[in-house]
Amino acid sequence: MPYRTLCSTESGRRQTGQVLLIGTVIGTMLFAMVGLGLDTGYVYYQKRKIQSAADAAAIAAVVETSKGTDANYVQAGRDDANLNGFEHGVAGVTANLLKPPVSGPHAGDPQYVTAVVTKDVKTYFLGLLSLDSMKVTARAEARLGPGASCVYLMDPSADDEFRVAGAYSASCGLMANSNSPKALNLDDGSARATRFATNGRYVGNFNPVPSINQPRVPDPLAYLQPPAFPAANYYGVTVTNSTPLNPGVYHGGIKVAAGVQAFFNPGIYVLNGGGLATSGGPTSFLTGIGVSFYFTARQPVPTPPAGFNVSSANTPGRFLLNGEGGFDLRAPTSGEMAGILFFQDRDPANQAGPFDVQGTNSTRIEGVVYIPGSAFLYQNHTGNTADYTIIVSKTLRLDGGGANLTIRNDYSSLANGSPLRATPVLTR
Repeated sequence: MPYRTLCSTESGRRQTGQVLLIGTVIGTMLFAMVGLGLDTGYVYYQKRKIQSAADAAAIAAVVETSKGTDANYVQAGRDDANLNGFEHGVAGVTANLLKPPVSGPHAGDPQYVTAVVTKDVKTYFLGLLSLDSMKVTARAEARLGPGASCVYLMDPSADDEFRVAGAYSASCGLMANSNSPKALNLDDGSARATRFATNGRYVGNFNPVPSINQPRVPDPLAYLQPPAFPAANYYGVTVTNSTPLNPGVYHGGIKVAAGVQAFFNPGIYVLNGGGLATSGGPTSFLTGIGVSFYFTARQPVPTPPAGFNVSSANTPGRFLLNGEGGFDLRAPTSGEMAGILFFQDRDPANQAGPFDVQGTNSTRIEGVVYIPGSAFLYQNHTGNTADYTIIVSKTLRLDGGGANLTIRNDYSSLANGSPLRATPVLTR
């Protein structure tokens, strides 16, 4: 009997020890699991914050590139990462910006900027296992997209930056950078679009009601580079018959005689002084499919022929459709000037204006009218039949009472869509 009592006591002690051991092991495991869960949750929380910083850095960097220079995009991105709590070079943080990306589907494409933000995130419970921190990385990629507008007026203070005395209709928006109390002025007639916006205010019954005091928009085509000049040179050209013109550098510009129907073969036309002007007449008409016109001046004039007035190349020119004429001009759908119809030299010394469309014949302005240094006057009475039109100019004014301008935004003919780069878009 004592023997059995002794065995029972020892067995109980062994069972108690086993329970304590198992309890200790289970407690340790639970502690480790709770610790791992807390550390993992904290790391995940930090990952989301780091991703937000990377997104902000990519957006800030690509906005900086929209100003026409890449010099400060890295600092702009790091500044925004810092605003989101992750300062480059502090507390184990790195914020690196790359333009173009070096990997991924957009590697080598200068339209894109990549931001990579990394931080050594401190752990707590895992530190007991000698894992004091975890390196957490977030990556974001951004580019400039077209935005909601297709008309951008760049003068910062002009009255009547957008003035309508006629009919304006657009299937996209209009942004006016002027801070004037009448930056938008519906003088007479009607103005309809998907959106009107201005840095200033408006006068008149626009449809819809304009958004006022909006932030100014940087030049949405600042990234554009002047085209490569064609090899052919022409001097003081006046078109007097229907013989087609060919791409080239036209020193002294191109003048179209009254009543002439002028044809432009596809390609790039550099107007070195003089611009492109018609003399009117009811049968005057310009036709060019797949053409781009670059307006400049003071470019070299190689081997000018006898009698050519070289000073004409030093006089900046503009586009002038005079009188009753019309035109059908369409930008290329591919190549370096895809979507670009008119491109004005950015040097003020080489600019002239206004660009002026007059008359009663039909017009087709299919492409970008990029004349940020000049006004655009539209006085034609019969509208615009183009699938898409983009205007970036100092001002836009529909005058003459019967002016009628229709703007559409069907970019399906362009492989890369709208050439505008107005709104930053996260792509990864």
